[in-house]
Amino acid sequence: MCSWVRDLKKIPYVRLMLRSNVDQGHPEKTFSLRKIIAGDFDFDLRAWAREAKGFGSPILIEWGTEPNGNWFSWNEKWNGGTGEGPARYVAAYRHIVDLMRAEGADNLQWVWHINWLDEPERTWNRFENYFPGKNYCAWVALSAYGPTTPTMRDGTESFAFKMRKAYTRLTKIAPGKPILIAEFGCDLQIGASMQRAGPKPRSKICSQIDGRPSSASAGGTKGGRTTTEKHTTPI
Repeated sequence: MCSWVRDLKKIPYVRLMLRSNVDQGHPEKTFSLRKIIAGDFDFDLRAWAREAKGFGSPILIEWGTEPNGNWFSWNEKWNGGTGEGPARYVAAYRHIVDLMRAEGADNLQWVWHINWLDEPERTWNRFENYFPGKNYCAWVALSAYGPTTPTMRDGTESFAFKMRKAYTRLTKIAPGKPILIAEFGCDLQIGASMQRAGPKPRSKICSQIDGRPSSASAGGTKGGRTTTEKHTTPI
């Protein structure tokens, strides 16, 4: 897959999702943060790093997506309670990065990816608590979804509002780091929520989830496409 992307004159963007299944909102028993830190998966991670090194050109890579969202098992909620979870996340993140650097995979450009909103909005869950440090990421990234079904009431704030909220905090915690808009989108019927965010000088890359219509049972029509929706073409 990476070779195919490179042949298109693009840079591959790989997400390491160490989890037993795609279900959300539960603790991870197999690929837990404790086991990552203990080195239980070092053999496989090292092998992956050697393959990445052999690729020979840049790869954007992330692990621990949206740690400030309680849907993922690496969030504080599933890792020891207030205060302990973020520290455990940072230790696991650094372990993976250090291990791959030790294998000489210097072509990997690490992306630290948060959700625009801390969920829950508690001091202990602020995304700043999960920051692995300036030496452990080349990019910082964010997700900023609008409502994904016509009746959804969460996330109705405008894209511009979400960018203002997250952008200020990201530039403060990671000065000088380029910002990647890793995920965004909304229901086609609520496209106005994707109004133009205005200039953000540090935002360098957009990686949009250009979804197909949702199932009829969900009642959703995912959209917010930058190429087809009148509300988002100016972005």
